[in-house]
Amino acid sequence: MTDDIEPVLHVTEETLAVVVDLRAEEPNASELALWIEVTGTSGSEFTYDMYFESLGDASGDAAIVHHDDLSVVIPADSVSRIRGATLDLNPDPAVGGMVIRNPNH
Repeated sequence: MTDDIEPVLHVTEETLAVVVDLRAEEPNASELALWIEVTGTSGSEFTYDMYFESLGDASGDAAIVHHDDLSVVIPADSVSRIRGATLDLNPDPAVGGMVIRNPNH
């Protein structure tokens, strides 16, 4: 399933640039999408796994969100829990990394 009308997940421009740079370091970068899935909960917050995997491995019921030349795959069982979330850079430079701001707790 491609969800181009109302994206399941928004990615900020700054985060998109970071992810694209990270993907470029992979040997088969042109084949890779960013996969994000909910793996559980910690307190009232979801926990996530983010990794690069071939876009071709996405099942027909996964949501695929396109951000410029980056495709983001969200497996079907995570779509309802991620819908409306934003992937952003952590505002605390001492911590760094990325955060998912998710209204679905």
